[in-house]
Formats: sequence, structure tokens, C-alpha cells
Amino acid sequence: VMRVHANGQANILQFLFLGALFVQVGGSGLEAQVLFGAFTAMRILYTIVYMVGVQPWRTITFIIGVLTTVALLIEVLRYLYM
Repeated sequence: VMRVHANGQANILQFLFLGALFVQVGGSGLEAQVLFGAFTAMRILYTIVYMVGVQPWRTITFIIGVLTTVALLIEVLRYLYM
């Protein structure tokens, strides 16, 4: 449980920071729903599969979560430089 929590802290803080920036730069509501929802769903699934020890789903859910963070970063940069 402690490893799952520690792993989540590193990823969630980055996403929360980018999410706040996305809202501040006036990001689309639909984009926010998709990206925030996908990230949240992947973090919940990641926690479950981590606790159960199911591979490759642990890696897959982690990568999708990271990709949603990258997509959010791209969207923040796109809105900043439009």
C-alpha cells in the first residue's frame, strides 16, 4: 500500500499542477472531462492492479496515465501559444 501511495504522489502532483494551468489558460471543458477522467480512471485501475499484482495491466494503466499527463501538457502549451 505504501509503494502504491508513494508512486501516486509523484504522478498525481504533476497532473494536478498541469490541470490547474489548463483551467487557468481557458482550456476546453470537453478536453478537461476527457483528460481528467482518463487520468483518474487509470490511477484507480493502476492502484487496483498494483495491489493484485496483475501484469501487464499495471504497466499499461501506468503508461496511459502518463500519456494523459503528456497530452495535458501539450494542450496547456497549445493554449498558451495560440
